[in-house]
Amino acid sequence: MSLEGLLYPDNGHRTDRLNTLINDTSLFYNESSRYFEEIQQKVTKASTLIQGLYAKLSLPPPPMSSIQLTVQTGGVGEDTKFAMKGVASLITAIGVGKFVSAQLERAAISYLVATGRIGIAAFAQVVGLPTWMRVVCFTGAGGASIVLSLVLTAVIDSIDGAVCRSNLRNSINIQVPARASIYKANRLNAKLFEDLSNYVAVLKSMKQNGCTEEQLENAQNNFAQRVKKHAKQLDNDDQGTINNLKILDQDRASWTNEDPTVAVPIVVYQDTSNTNMQAVQNVGDDVVPIVVADNAAEKKDHAKIKKILLSLGYTADQLEKKEK
Repeated sequence: MSLEGLLYPDNGHRTDRLNTLINDTSLFYNESSRYFEEIQQKVTKASTLIQGLYAKLSLPPPPMSSIQLTVQTGGVGEDTKFAMKGVASLITAIGVGKFVSAQLERAAISYLVATGRIGIAAFAQVVGLPTWMRVVCFTGAGGASIVLSLVLTAVIDSIDGAVCRSNLRNSINIQVPARASIYKANRLNAKLFEDLSNYVAVLKSMKQNGCTEEQLENAQNNFAQRVKKHAKQLDNDDQGTINNLKILDQDRASWTNEDPTVAVPIVVYQDTSNTNMQAVQNVGDDVVPIVVADNAAEKKDHAKIKKILLSLGYTADQLEKKEK
């Protein structure tokens, strides 16, 4: 073993730990991108169903809204604008509340870089990645992926073992909270996707069973309340986020001796200097859906859906007849 190895034996552990953290973050960014695409799917589907239900009741079409996202990269003409459009009640529920908009914005940025809508440099700037991290995007059989990797010369290729140790420690101190932030955003988006999936199932059942105007309004209010409740619960469950990551590290026997304590509350995303996201209502606008394939294998929790429908005024007899 070299003298540097004898003096700084844990530098190898530190390098492995930093690479593990970076790999986790890559995985979470890709999950974030997929969540955004899946949420778009459900927003489009739910909006179409709501419009159809209003039409079936011979009621005026519901107003439309959009969530506007602008990524500012600093260069003239380089700003990227992105909109998620849908029925106003739906967009308001998922895009205006402070608990929901931040994680949706974080997911949108991952989606934009994974699909080539913004460049790698812009992604690194907007998300705030450290200069020693390399970002690569590639497209494989499973779609576009974001890959983060360590630029070795910037962090660990130092002749001086003490300098190398310092660089690695500083990098770990940056990456641990960064990993927690994107993981928390994914937990929030996973719950939003679940709520949207249940909402779509409820709307499909209402289309099949028929509904009154009151039941349709109650369904929309019910969804908004569920999203707000669940998002607030998860936003306040930072300890759950920390514990989940701790279990992940324990299961693979990760070296965590020098991991910093993750500060709470864990901030999902707040770089308002580089991004701007707001919900705006465009009454009378036509829906311009993002065309994505509907998931034919969508899993439904029938007991949960039935409970929601019963709370909206349907009778058990009505639902049983339709099930037969």
